[in-house]
Amino acid sequence: MSYNKIFYLDNVSTNPINPEVLSTYTMLLEKYYANKSSIHALGREVYKLHEKSREEVLSLLNVKNSRLIFTAGATEANNMAIKSVAMANKAQGKHLITTNIEHPSVHSSFKFLEEYLDFEVTYLDVEADGRIDLNKLKAALREDTLLVSIMAVNNEVGAINDVAAWTKLVKDNSKAYTHSDMVQALGNIDLDFNNLDIATFSAHKINGVKGSGFLVIRDHIDMVPLISGGDQEFGIRPGTENSPANIVLAKTVRIALEEQVEKNEKLKALKDHFYDSLKDNPQVRFNSNQEHSVNTLVNISVLGVNSEIMLNALGQENMYVSAGSTCQSDVHKRSRVLMSLDKPLENQQTRVRISLNTDLTIEDIDTIVLKITEIGEKYAV
Repeated sequence: MSYNKIFYLDNVSTNPINPEVLSTYTMLLEKYYANKSSIHALGREVYKLHEKSREEVLSLLNVKNSRLIFTAGATEANNMAIKSVAMANKAQGKHLITTNIEHPSVHSSFKFLEEYLDFEVTYLDVEADGRIDLNKLKAALREDTLLVSIMAVNNEVGAINDVAAWTKLVKDNSKAYTHSDMVQALGNIDLDFNNLDIATFSAHKINGVKGSGFLVIRDHIDMVPLISGGDQEFGIRPGTENSPANIVLAKTVRIALEEQVEKNEKLKALKDHFYDSLKDNPQVRFNSNQEHSVNTLVNISVLGVNSEIMLNALGQENMYVSAGSTCQSDVHKRSRVLMSLDKPLENQQTRVRISLNTDLTIEDIDTIVLKITEIGEKYAV
């Protein structure tokens, strides 16, 4: 039987919009529709709100001596952070460092620079828990290393990398710029910008508007625009801005930060119960690490049950999960992240990513675990 309640368990992919954010966004769409670059009164009013939001987000993140560039999401922001900075500063060096567990927008950006612009990229594997080995990172640094990019929280297994630790190591041992994809970190863990030069974010991961994101970059770092046009967003991102989405971003970030502690307490209880309920099931393998992963996410493999079968069977029960990054959603592909974690092929073929939210209860977790167990017993080959 299918359950009447909908169990939305794909929160790492996207969140439902916060009602307070939606209400403000709707008002902005209706009232503040003018182009912020226009010099008439309506345009100037939108301009003031737009710039106020920019200042408030920087203040909320406690970032100084930096620019905030509004984007259409984290994929654009990551491309900008990597390609734009690398191309503008290639005279300093053409060696780049990243990891094999990065989001496709980061991984593909490095591949582009490597293939088309003759940059040299070092791709670091991570340890079994999904975290980088600082000694390996230090050994990879060179005199001509221009940029190091390591995500704060992995989007497939939730592994948390200590941004404060790895950025300090890079700054102490090289002249390289530091970038972190913080999409899954904002609102989930505390952020540290002390030695971080560039950070990228997305609104819809924190119950905000889809098609909205931003990049924060130190003032002294040169960039080149990836597209040509006007002088919007410091001349780096030309084109008429989505002002309503950008203006409401300040409220989105504020709410996410205000609710972080309370949300994490509830999510930790749910996550721990999930692990405890499945840890003795011989058919289940955990690809995420209970101690070293963010509270939102659990990644498991139910041995003998292909990912697609599990996703479809759970979907019939109104339980909606994914197999991994929805930016690379073909469940038949091997997972680059799980390969880097040295997970066996069977784990990759049977992987399921379950991302929790605070609307769930302990009883809901019991229901989900029961259904996963039943499907595992029914479809195992």
